[in-house]
Amino acid sequence: MKKFVLFACAVLMSAAPLCAQVKPVSLPVEKVALMENFQTRRYPGRIVSIADITFVARVNGEILKMGFKNGDMVTAGQLLFELDSVKYRAAVKNAEAKIAEYKARMAYAESSYQRNLKLSATQAVSKDALENSLSERNAYQAALAAAEADLVAAKKDLANCRITAPIPGKMGTANFTQGNYVTTSS
Repeated sequence: MKKFVLFACAVLMSAAPLCAQVKPVSLPVEKVALMENFQTRRYPGRIVSIADITFVARVNGEILKMGFKNGDMVTAGQLLFELDSVKYRAAVKNAEAKIAEYKARMAYAESSYQRNLKLSATQAVSKDALENSLSERNAYQAALAAAEADLVAAKKDLANCRITAPIPGKMGTANFTQGNYVTTSS
């Protein structure tokens, strides 16, 4: 450690008599070095997740497969649960068959109505038969529309047998595991 003598003396000419009265002071001098300064502070707080999602089954069925373990990180679109889909695949096929049936019946009812319409122009068929064929055609049109709506609902139920992660994140604890039967209220 080197010592330097420090003189406190004013540079101004009027302060020259004061310089004679000042005694030299010896100060220790160190080499300049870079040091890290760690300051820590503690603040109270809590961690809150960006999103908290609760998965509820939209259809009833047995859990056949789980695509995660409790506490795993998951990506958006990753399979979480797969439910038994046998009865929902059957409902889709049933709705498709009903649509085919009503299309065939409606085609026959339409041709029957058109035939009776031509015959009614020559009064070869009764007005009641014409109205009956028109009513039958309209009934099959309505039944076809209902069967198409049933197909949409059956496809949606089938899709709900696969529960996927809507966003990426960390999974919590599953209330139900593989082999359990879940309902829409569980």
